[in-house]
Amino acid sequence: MARRRHGLAMVSCVILLVCSLSLVTAASTITHLVDATAGDPGRGGPKLEILQTLADEFKAETGIEVELIAGGFGEVRSKIPILAATDTLADVVDIVSQFTFDYGGFLEDLTPHIERDNVDLSVLVPVLLEPFKAQVDGREALIGMPLFFYSHNMGINLRSFNEAGLATPAEMGDRDWNWATLREYAQKLTLDGDGDGRPNQYGLQFRTWIHRLSLWFRHAGAPLWDRQYDPTEVTTNTPGAIDTLTFLHDMTSQGWVTNSTDPWFGGQAAMSFADAWPQMHTFVEFDADFVRFPYGPAGLRGTEFQAEGFGVNKASTNKEAAWEWVKFMALRTENVERLTITFGLPPALREAIAAYREDGLPSQHIVFENMFEPDTTFRPMSRETSIFTTIEREFVQALRGNVSPQQAAVRAQETAGAALRQAWLR
Repeated sequence: MARRRHGLAMVSCVILLVCSLSLVTAASTITHLVDATAGDPGRGGPKLEILQTLADEFKAETGIEVELIAGGFGEVRSKIPILAATDTLADVVDIVSQFTFDYGGFLEDLTPHIERDNVDLSVLVPVLLEPFKAQVDGREALIGMPLFFYSHNMGINLRSFNEAGLATPAEMGDRDWNWATLREYAQKLTLDGDGDGRPNQYGLQFRTWIHRLSLWFRHAGAPLWDRQYDPTEVTTNTPGAIDTLTFLHDMTSQGWVTNSTDPWFGGQAAMSFADAWPQMHTFVEFDADFVRFPYGPAGLRGTEFQAEGFGVNKASTNKEAAWEWVKFMALRTENVERLTITFGLPPALREAIAAYREDGLPSQHIVFENMFEPDTTFRPMSRETSIFTTIEREFVQALRGNVSPQQAAVRAQETAGAALRQAWLR
């Protein structure tokens, strides 16, 4: 568990409340709609407890009282538009980046507050701001402040590598860790110890969920849609996309691949392409570690992420107090460290990274290094979400050998593309 640091030692690491406090009435009371999903590690009771502690400290410092309103993940997500439409939305809301496409009309543009208070956004991991930028009234608005993120990373079972006598990706030359090496390792690390024709250990695990699968295509320089925010075109029927799907099908048909997470978390898969979560050390009971993604044909190896943070209700009558509360939670190093430790997720604030890494795996730093790759991006947001499930469905048919990769690419292009074009016409 990371050490808590208090008092004067933290002064240099704290972004202080600034003169905007003079705009806040001392007796202000604000409300905060909290995603407190029961049973989810770091949420539910633990999240409410740490936020209440921070709220008490915030009141002692500013005189502003914070009333926490708890809701589950789906409830908070679905309630925001409804509450905004009925003028009952809390002053501050928990938001997840993948849904900001729907929130642009309800949440305050924080840019004027940031500029007025001279907040230096370079203290944050830069890419984490991107999904909180929404188009509002024809201009770009920053409608959320990120707190932490969860991303897709690659992991390996160190025991499997040691027993096979194979160099880990960290032990080989940087450019030697590529798709050709991955394919070779997937074969060598697939083991049928009892000879029953079914692997006791798979060389590679990857999920067919589109938000994992799409990474392969971006690494190949063949993304499946034209942009992450509100795509206008589906691009599955390209030579690069077909080659990538063929590559994945070939490894799968050889029996080297499992698409289930169970073998990975159970220690029966040597490599996981994208299910090594940032908090992997709390889920696996074998000797695992993070490694960088192998370079794809386009020389890319970035990741995809979601970010969580806070937004301010555009219609709030307590915007200044709400903004001060957001800064107190998301931009004060000590507070971010405490929240990060509770959630077990990597922080957006760079000064808090060290506290997160203290309790992780030897190569925990890779979670952050992946965030600085040029092709790293946020989970896509579309006005027609069916395009993602359509592409996934067609590609899974190719991976199972029911149709050829080219047939799957064409069908996905036609079906998902038509749905997206129709959505743009509405």
